[in-house]
Amino acid sequence: MSSLINQKIKDTYEGLIKTSDDQPIDGTLKNLQDGNGGVLPIQVSTSTVNFTGAVTGIDAGGLVAGTGTNSMESSTSLTSSPADAVADNSLALMSGATTATDGDIVIGNNATSVNQNATFKNDIIIGTDAKNLSIYGGESIIIGKGATMNINERNIILGTDAQSNRGGQIVIGHEANGGANYNVVAIGNQSSASGSDSIAIGKDATTSTSGLKATAIGNNTNATGTSAVAIGRDAGATGEQAVALGGNTDATASLSTAVGYNAQATAQGAVALGWDTDATAENAVAIGKGVQATTVDTVSIKALEVQTDSTPTAGGIIMSDAGGTDRRINITAAGALQIDSSGIGGFKVKTTTQVTNTTTGADETLVSLLIPANTLSAGDLIDVYAHVAFDFTGGGSIYFNSGLGPAVNTNVMQVGTGGFSTGAGVSTKRTVAVHVADGTGLGSSTPAIDTNARGNTYPMNGYTFPDNDSQALDWTSDMYLNIYVYVDNVGSSATLMSAYAKVV
Repeated sequence: MSSLINQKIKDTYEGLIKTSDDQPIDGTLKNLQDGNGGVLPIQVSTSTVNFTGAVTGIDAGGLVAGTGTNSMESSTSLTSSPADAVADNSLALMSGATTATDGDIVIGNNATSVNQNATFKNDIIIGTDAKNLSIYGGESIIIGKGATMNINERNIILGTDAQSNRGGQIVIGHEANGGANYNVVAIGNQSSASGSDSIAIGKDATTSTSGLKATAIGNNTNATGTSAVAIGRDAGATGEQAVALGGNTDATASLSTAVGYNAQATAQGAVALGWDTDATAENAVAIGKGVQATTVDTVSIKALEVQTDSTPTAGGIIMSDAGGTDRRINITAAGALQIDSSGIGGFKVKTTTQVTNTTTGADETLVSLLIPANTLSAGDLIDVYAHVAFDFTGGGSIYFNSGLGPAVNTNVMQVGTGGFSTGAGVSTKRTVAVHVADGTGLGSSTPAIDTNARGNTYPMNGYTFPDNDSQALDWTSDMYLNIYVYVDNVGSSATLMSAYAKVV
């Protein structure tokens, strides 16, 4: 720049800068001109400077235009290595920060995007050495020192040295790792979700490459089986579709379930529910603290409380018998056990309903008690009993018959029979032994051990005893205890007082 010392105004005025109105600068913007009246692209006032043309060589807060259209980057005067906003509409801040795709925002020393895929762009990369190394990636958020996306797109990576290695991953935490499969979630320091569509949440939570669709939640949880679920500190679900819920639980076999602190289910289909439970047999269930289930297809429990009042039709316990029929075990109000209304220790059917017969000229049924098929087996004994009261007001005789048969009023084996013209009534109790249950041979017999007595006289005046009778009764089909009478005269009657059949 030449000096104006010893120069004349007439020789130098053309190079001098002046206001456009040749007046001092005041509060109103006015253009600056050279001595020839040439207008400069700047206006000034006592409070404002306005550039009316392009401005170069001046850093705006340390930002300068990048290589890409509408891009900005750190000024080289601020960094040891130049930032490079090479992509359109991108931002690169800090030493060595580099954008690669339209819309990238890259902030941090040596933070880098190498993505060159025009479809997936708009990465946000923040942190020293944070990187998108995928040439196919984009639409991802990568935040943290050393956080890295290695392949594919649409990932979220947050945390120091967090790693994503496939598309659709969410990886959050120090050294968290998304593995090499799609659509995983790894959240927690050192968490690792390697199985496709798997979730690992918690410090050191892990799903393996074999654990497709697995879920591990809790510090040091491990879900390595396909579709396995492990929830709780140190829980492990290593079997296919296994479930482990609770601290230190393990479900190691396929389809096994362990719920409760230190519960262990180690066989296929086994279920362990409760603190320190252990199910080691296939499809076995252990319920309650410290219970062990070691027998296949069973439920093991220390005690069972059934809170519904038990009756023959509600509450109790329902079990299937050897023939496939559901039976209900219940307890009466007196504390007696029953199976389908029959006392434990033997099947029992009974009636105390009074039925009076006064009709003459034909046998009339007082009761037919059904003994269902398969009630009795070889080796069983059954007691049959009847008590009938007589009224001889009209005179004549009353004939009584009691027996077992396959239908109503069809007696194959007589267990009591006789004719009476006096007396208050008759009772009979006989014992039948079942030798063969299917009706072959002489399978059932009545030994000569019985009680037959009229109600008010003894001996029994004309009463007969079919002792030592043997018949082929088929107990695999329905059987009936039939009790009926024949009344001679009008005015006389016979009334059933009680009857039963009971296995003893």
